[in-house]
Amino acid sequence: MIEEKFLNTDKGTLFIAGGGMRHDYMMETFISLSGGIKANILLIPSASQDPVRCVSSYVSQFTELGCTNINYIDSLNHNLDSTKNMQIIKQADGVFFTGGDQNKLVELLKGTQLLNKIIEHYKNGGVIGGTSAGAAVMSRIMMTSFLEKEEVLSGVYPPEEGSYALSEGFGFLDSVIIDQHFSQRKRHARLLDAVLQHKRHIGIGIDESTAIIVHPEGQIRVIGEGTVTLYSDLHISSQSVNLSGHKEISVLVLTAGDSFNLSDFFPA
Repeated sequence: MIEEKFLNTDKGTLFIAGGGMRHDYMMETFISLSGGIKANILLIPSASQDPVRCVSSYVSQFTELGCTNINYIDSLNHNLDSTKNMQIIKQADGVFFTGGDQNKLVELLKGTQLLNKIIEHYKNGGVIGGTSAGAAVMSRIMMTSFLEKEEVLSGVYPPEEGSYALSEGFGFLDSVIIDQHFSQRKRHARLLDAVLQHKRHIGIGIDESTAIIVHPEGQIRVIGEGTVTLYSDLHISSQSVNLSGHKEISVLVLTAGDSFNLSDFFPA
């Protein structure tokens, strides 16, 4: 049973990308949030099938963007709670979860001191970023799938049987369910279904090459070239659809430069 909590944004800053191309201007935003090119950037490649190659790709991009302090957690070393790793996370300004398989990422990190230290970093005002699988783990209720990685859904409601599952993520965001590769893999129906199952939760579907920045006070800003789609039954609406047997659902579609505040969905 997933523990359900509701909005608490008195924390750090999140950079949540929907997968696809990591455009330089997007990664520059993450660098800036972390403190600039002299910031200590920590990569967590544990979701990747090939963490060595993954790290190489990220280090190359961050270096080209001017960063000089880049480190990573050795995912092939199962002693994630080593003294070395504890020191690395202590020095980090920005932590970034790469893409891959979110189930693998959770399985490796859940219950470790490393994850506890990353959560502590966030609660103390630190910056956490992630893309694709690294985006899915951001919410307490995590969207996951056991389909082939590149399989595209029909997008028809109700969603295809077995097309998704909900499990427990890292919980940097309460009351939100994140989905990624959203339009490209036609994941609208599964996110809508998840929101209908979990009342008072907002579904946030993030397209590829698109990201949201979640500030500590709950302000969210969209960057990138795609859209961010919100599903909610919490009475903030620009367009509404009526579903037989369900209450009204609000649908918001946002693009680069748009912003909103999570607190608007959760009035005191």
